[in-house]
This record gives sequence, C-alpha cells and structure tokens, in this order.
Amino acid sequence: YPYTIEKCILENSSVDECVAFGINDTLHGEKIVCIYSGECEEKELRNICKKKLLSHETPDIFKYREKLERNKNGKVDVIANKNWFIKGEKSNES
Repeated sequence: YPYTIEKCILENSSVDECVAFGINDTLHGEKIVCIYSGECEEKELRNICKKKLLSHETPDIFKYREKLERNKNGKVDVIANKNWFIKGEKSNES
C-alpha cells in the first residue's frame, strides 16, 4: 500500500515529501512506517489517514525527518530512509 499511503499524505500541502514502507513486527507480523518532511504535525497526518485510508493501510508509526534521502536519480530512496529509521529504532533500544 505504499503508493496509496504516500498519495494520501502528499495531498496535504504542508507535507513536502514522504515515504511509506513496512517493517517486521514480532507481534503483528508487520508495521507500516511513514517518514515525512514539512510543516505538518503527526496528529494531523494520522487523522487524515484514518479518514481517507482503510484501517490496515494507516501507518502505525509516523516519523518526521527534515529531509528525506534521495538516490542518484533524485528519487526518494526507500531503502536508505528505511535503514535510517531502523538504525534510529535500534539506538533507542539501547
């Protein structure tokens, strides 16, 4: 559902860019993460998603990032941003 999630979130003019992806979760199998940049608050994004997306499409985790990583072609790099998120989560566990 990444495209659907990203399209929904990017409809908000205060979001500059975003990327959605799944991560493994021992309890639920997978959680949906959305990393975004812009002036929007997480609460607002969560409310937008709850109104416009199905419950299983709504991200479980929203993470603000000032600027998302891009690949050499200038596109948002899903893998690099996912790795950034996972690295941050692991450092929070310590």
